[in-house]
Amino acid sequence: MFAIPTGDDLVSYLEDFTGSTNSDEIKQCIFLAELAMRNIELPALRTDPYSTFGTVGPGQLMPIPSDMNKPILFFQQGTNGNYNDTGPWIVYDRIGDRDIITQGLIAQLYLTPVNVPAVIRGKFGEVGSNYQFLPYLAEGAVLNMYYYRAWDLLFTPAITTTVISTTGTIGAIAGAGPWTCQISGMTTSVGFTAGDTVTATAGTGSLTTGGVATVTGIANSTTINVTVTGGTTPVAGTVTAVTDVAATTVQTNQVL
Repeated sequence: MFAIPTGDDLVSYLEDFTGSTNSDEIKQCIFLAELAMRNIELPALRTDPYSTFGTVGPGQLMPIPSDMNKPILFFQQGTNGNYNDTGPWIVYDRIGDRDIITQGLIAQLYLTPVNVPAVIRGKFGEVGSNYQFLPYLAEGAVLNMYYYRAWDLLFTPAITTTVISTTGTIGAIAGAGPWTCQISGMTTSVGFTAGDTVTATAGTGSLTTGGVATVTGIANSTTINVTVTGGTTPVAGTVTAVTDVAATTVQTNQVL
């Protein structure tokens, strides 16, 4: 089976296929296509219900999984997700939030079957960011969860932070906002790229509080040029933990 293993390879494939050399535009097009596919129901996006579990928390509520697109079926086949010969065996059907809340208010007035050797049809519904179940489930109960996962975005921004230098000195400040300055005296400037965000721990000097400091260029092997936008005015002096904050756009998960 033909497979494109990474997002980078997908961009290269589309560049070859279309003749385009604008990788940023291709990424934007892929991102828009992926947003349109977030609700797609593909067999490959189904979970394995025999290895995917959810645990009920306080108040008989279970947090909705963050990768949930659409529930298919939840069931309880024993204890802690493990099948046994005594149950409980409960299959939960989805109902609306108004129904689950209303029926939950009166559920305690009815007898609930216990250890009945048959499959019981229960109910569940979304309440806020949680699932609620009937019959009620005790805190710590484990359910098998069968659902469609949301499509994994290839180009979700990923933020990486790397301490480039443990020391640095902020030079003279120019401008009245945005401000420009240099950070010199670093052990190295390797790792910084124009456009990256830079942060630093204040010493006798301070880069900014509440603003954004952006690398505009590499002056030399130990010095970078910086522009600060918003927040407090930079203060000349020493700083520590000069850190590169970079946003990456391509993940390495298999895509096709």
